[in-house]
Amino acid sequence: MKSLKQLLALVTVVVLSASNSLAGPVTVAGDAFILVATNGSGIQLYSLTADNNGNVYASNNSQGPGIPVQRFRPGVFTGMAMPFDNFGPICNDGDGLTFGAGYLYVADVYAGIRKISVTNASASIFSSQTTTLCGSPLSFRLSDGHLFSNVGCQTNKIQEFDSLGNIVTNYTTTAGVQTMAFDSESGLIYYASYPAGGVYAYNPTSRTDTFVTTINGSIDGGLAVDRISNRLFVGTANGTNQGQVYTMDLTTHTVSLFASGFNGCLGILREQVSGDLYFLEYNNLYRLASAGVTNGLLPRLLIWPAVELGWVSETNKTYQVQWSTNLMSSNWFNFGSSLPGNGSTNFLFDSTRASPNRFYRIIVVQ
Repeated sequence: MKSLKQLLALVTVVVLSASNSLAGPVTVAGDAFILVATNGSGIQLYSLTADNNGNVYASNNSQGPGIPVQRFRPGVFTGMAMPFDNFGPICNDGDGLTFGAGYLYVADVYAGIRKISVTNASASIFSSQTTTLCGSPLSFRLSDGHLFSNVGCQTNKIQEFDSLGNIVTNYTTTAGVQTMAFDSESGLIYYASYPAGGVYAYNPTSRTDTFVTTINGSIDGGLAVDRISNRLFVGTANGTNQGQVYTMDLTTHTVSLFASGFNGCLGILREQVSGDLYFLEYNNLYRLASAGVTNGLLPRLLIWPAVELGWVSETNKTYQVQWSTNLMSSNWFNFGSSLPGNGSTNFLFDSTRASPNRFYRIIVVQ
């Protein structure tokens, strides 16, 4: 039988734990995070991405049994934290997750890299290249549909796959790659080692690797480029000084503490539809509304390049616009759905900010 002193000690622990849970994470400027989704499986969630409709997805950090990708739909959020939706097949140790051109790409330690349609959750194997039981980050380059991956456990290598899942080339990095994020504006891949907290910038074009900064803590999953604020967001988890979020200015490389109080920050995302910031901890997804982001993140006026496409069409024909980054390439991608002719001139607009070079063609499909 426990003594009264022992019982009082147990009660004190419970009260402190509840108090910390209720407090929740907070930014340095005092902005509170909104808890929007939770996962009750007990499996650690890992990595964040979002589709073109603003739906947010998280994967998991389990060696098995795993769980499906977890989905949060902002459109059905009513103000109270809700359970994640299960989306697609079970993924084991899916600690690599990214979105591109209508699909989720998930690193599965047993199956390889899975490709899941965000339209109907149908899945296939993009590449049977297996990963190891730790750190298998993924990043997608929209301009050519190429996927970047690391095989895990901080190997000094980044692999580049084409849109069909074939390996294009391997890049040798200075440090082990535990977490990475692609910057479409500069073309750089930012990556972090573990547990040292070093951040590097790799240039696939020149094959050069540059040390950028050191973060005070273990970086594991929380890394995101945000061109709205011109910052790299970095979260710490599964090691020293965990639960902190830092920002690094992409121009000056100045590092600042942004937030604290997470139970490990395992994923960070600037969702492009709403502009909101999302932060993932062990089993919870938090949102910071764009209007509430202070901490010196001053607004910048951004002007993005775009093109207007037009062609003379006939009413009895249907047309498909296609694009490619290389005029001589055999890889052309459909731009949107096919369009019926209108007997006059059809028009389309396309943003080219993700591609310094983009070529277009029009074909008659029927």
